[in-house]
Amino acid sequence: MDKTQLIDALAERFDGDRVAAERALDAVLDTVTQRIARGEKVSIDGFGSWRKRTRPARNVRHPQSGKAVKLPARSGVLFKADGALKKAVRQGD
Repeated sequence: MDKTQLIDALAERFDGDRVAAERALDAVLDTVTQRIARGEKVSIDGFGSWRKRTRPARNVRHPQSGKAVKLPARSGVLFKADGALKKAVRQGD
């Protein structure tokens, strides 16, 4: 499912109002993105939680040359599914 399909599915719950569904989805995604970028944890009960994960700088070996290379610190997003989501996925198998 992509964003357009998700908006269409939400529009059904908004009595066919696709504009309202798109605004609602954009507002939620924008809020979650801003909070994670600030380093806050975002948690939705029954679904899961997101948090910013920072990996420290480290030394690694280049696989072809074998030379030591320093990787800079990097940030990413870590998602952890909640128990209810895990249960729903398991039941779908």
